[in-house]
Amino acid sequence: MGQSLEIFLPDSSKVILEPGSELRLDEKSYAQSARTLELDGSALFDVMRNENSPFTIKTSRTEVRVLGTSFLVSDRKSSDTASVTVITGKVRFSVLKGDKHHKDLTPGEKGFITKSDLSIQSSTTAVDELQYELNKTIIFKGNLS
Repeated sequence: MGQSLEIFLPDSSKVILEPGSELRLDEKSYAQSARTLELDGSALFDVMRNENSPFTIKTSRTEVRVLGTSFLVSDRKSSDTASVTVITGKVRFSVLKGDKHHKDLTPGEKGFITKSDLSIQSSTTAVDELQYELNKTIIFKGNLS
């Protein structure tokens, strides 16, 4: 299988796009008033903070909106599940169909929906591996002796 692709957006936000994923943005309008992307697949985001220009990722079923944070979005059209895992900051995870409800997620939380149940569920999750992927830094918790 292919390798992940590291991309820097015009606002210096970083995206690590997983193999087989597609990311689309309109270069002319990006960062003018809003930073909007479309994703089919899975990508890890490290978003530069800009309170005047919200960062939004739209998938076929969901919308993720942030000001500046790092998180993983996964939603392939061929998959039964769409999810967001928050590494740092706060993320608003919304369902585009049905009641159009949302849930705010914080570090260590994962929000997800399934095709059969569009209600947002959440759980806690370890994010050390995702932090490493973004920063290539190992975070050691414990003592050395």
